[in-house]
Amino acid sequence: MSFFLFLLVNATLFIRPAEVVPALIGWRIYEALIVACFLAALPEILNYLFGRSLGTQPITLFVFGLLAAVFLSHSSHLEFEKASEKGYEFLKIVIYYVLLVSVVNTPARLRSFLFWTVGFCGAMALVSLLNYHGVMEIKAPPPPVGSEKEGDKKDPKASGFVVEYVFDPAKGELVEIKRLQGTGIFQDPNDMCLAVVIAVPLCLFWLTDRRLGSLRVLWLAPVALFCVLLYYTYSRGGFLGFLVGLLTLFHARYGWRRSLALCGLCLPVALVLFAGRMTNIETGSGTGQSRIQLWSESFQLFRDAPLLGIGMDEVSKHMSHVSHNSFIQCYAELGLFGGTLFVGAFYLALLTLSRAGGGRVPLVSPEMARLRPHLMAVVTGSAVCMMTLSLSYIVPTYMVLGLATVYLVVAVPRAARPVVRVDLPMLQRLALVSIAFLAVAYLYVRLMVRWA
Repeated sequence: MSFFLFLLVNATLFIRPAEVVPALIGWRIYEALIVACFLAALPEILNYLFGRSLGTQPITLFVFGLLAAVFLSHSSHLEFEKASEKGYEFLKIVIYYVLLVSVVNTPARLRSFLFWTVGFCGAMALVSLLNYHGVMEIKAPPPPVGSEKEGDKKDPKASGFVVEYVFDPAKGELVEIKRLQGTGIFQDPNDMCLAVVIAVPLCLFWLTDRRLGSLRVLWLAPVALFCVLLYYTYSRGGFLGFLVGLLTLFHARYGWRRSLALCGLCLPVALVLFAGRMTNIETGSGTGQSRIQLWSESFQLFRDAPLLGIGMDEVSKHMSHVSHNSFIQCYAELGLFGGTLFVGAFYLALLTLSRAGGGRVPLVSPEMARLRPHLMAVVTGSAVCMMTLSLSYIVPTYMVLGLATVYLVVAVPRAARPVVRVDLPMLQRLALVSIAFLAVAYLYVRLMVRWA
């Protein structure tokens, strides 16, 4: 029952019923389902939390640490009411994460969960495309303050897209483009790309499943659907995350030589199909430069409160925009403490998935071994997307981290040595990773600002 309820939770997360059926507006469907799921899954949650050492589940510890960082970021400024409010908001995300790592506790459940996740993303993609082309209308609430880029504006007659004016070098003038937006937490065109980056590698997992026989070619249909969705978002960050995710998948599965050959075949096709705004990565002007400026301002906010940050969701109040970089925003809002935990969670997700391959750590089945490169692609592609998007406090971000944790629980035999353990050497390495990220990001921003 708990697993079934958890699937319903995810269905309402990706496909907002109230936005498709206006009569349901005001119904707290997601909250009711997640509370019911939590109660039904309580034995599994307790088994996960106390059945094994959390020292061998460092991502989970870091997610709990981020909850503390959210509370401390406001408490350090004596804003205890905000600390309570934002702590409660983030607690709901932590509850989702705990449900994921507790309920999805067998290879069969993991496979089923990934299958339905692709289905939910596909349904959202189809609804969004129909809304974009005016076939159906979705009554979506306005996006959060600061989530839209400068130059974007809503079309009052349509909720399926935002209008942006970009300079066309061929025409020598500004041209109008309509950027597809989704529903619920995926209203921003850039945020929609996270769903694509998650879903496409999973589609390719079933596309390459020989047990499905000739039926596996049917998985080309959702791949095409997600590629069309990505095209209409006109998102450069999403396109880059998509490419890096595929490169990671090719390398993890086929090695450098074969992956380079595949990239040689696929990259030119991708550059032609997505030519235009998405393949223009210039940072000297336009939205590229505006993002650099936002990162620069975010570093200034980080210097104002380097240890514990200025508080969750406070960046948009200081700059009238979010940072458009999840990692830099975490450093600004949650300080060195929270930023290190957030960067560290993704670092450990990639590290543990990498160590689980290549025969160094035994796996329970060949299917789990075949799944590993696809999950690496999901984590890597998502991390690249977050370099240009502010997705630090949304559920899909922690679903990605949860999938890495779930994989280690269900794919690595319990008797095997822990893939990663929380100890002093690991914490020292994490501190170096955090410092290196800050140094490289800061130097890049300073260099780009100087060249502008």
